[in-house]
Amino acid sequence: MAEMAPRRNLWQEKPDDARDRIPPMTQALHIRSYSGAGTLHDHDHAQLVLQMAGTLEIEVGGHGARLSQAVSAVIAPGEPHAQQGCGLNRSLVLDLPAAALPEGALDRRFLPVPEAARRLVEFADLSAATGTLPERVGGPLLRLLLDSLWQNARPCPFAPLEAAIRAEPALDWTVDRMARIAGMSRSALYRALAEARGTTPARLVTATRIALAQGALRQPGRSLAELAAELGFSDQAALTRAMRRETGRTPGAWRALWGTPGP
Repeated sequence: MAEMAPRRNLWQEKPDDARDRIPPMTQALHIRSYSGAGTLHDHDHAQLVLQMAGTLEIEVGGHGARLSQAVSAVIAPGEPHAQQGCGLNRSLVLDLPAAALPEGALDRRFLPVPEAARRLVEFADLSAATGTLPERVGGPLLRLLLDSLWQNARPCPFAPLEAAIRAEPALDWTVDRMARIAGMSRSALYRALAEARGTTPARLVTATRIALAQGALRQPGRSLAELAAELGFSDQAALTRAMRRETGRTPGAWRALWGTPGP
């Protein structure tokens, strides 16, 4: 995807407080605008994306959402993702080590933005518009953002279920099996997935398998027939159909995005 150069690097520092939970690494808080077609990529650090203005279409680990001032994205290290701007847009992007995030933060890809966090994003936006944010403010701002984002957040109820599917994607994932792992009844699982994700148990299994396929297609020479069997699809054609339906791209198109040769 075409990405504009960062408008402002607000801060770059290492913590000097031994009580700080953020381990040493080069950290950065940027303001960016996005446009053009999305390009799949990943990085070796965690990333938070919060909207200052406009909206941003984003796909993280095979799951899509539209970010706004009310919805943020949490991207784990190594997780494939791509963004595409919707008209004029401006995003606050935080690069930081995964260890800086609260426990369980990486269990969910999208997070509501509470009022306190929105105010902090507005503060960063106003500060960037009038000049560079002082370095001494950067660290406290990041910690305040983390605290405000997760202060009242509940653990993702689907994290154990998604982890189980990722561990054994070829299993016959019946609704009964999924409900037991999630600790819910069948009807409660259907209800919870519909309300939280707008999806169904079957679609959750498919989306998780497709996310695994996207990552596997980065490996040169992977046979689609072998990959389909590993992920629980009946054959190569079923994998191709599901990938096109879920992502709009075929396995060959994903290989082209990754720059990975086929078998």
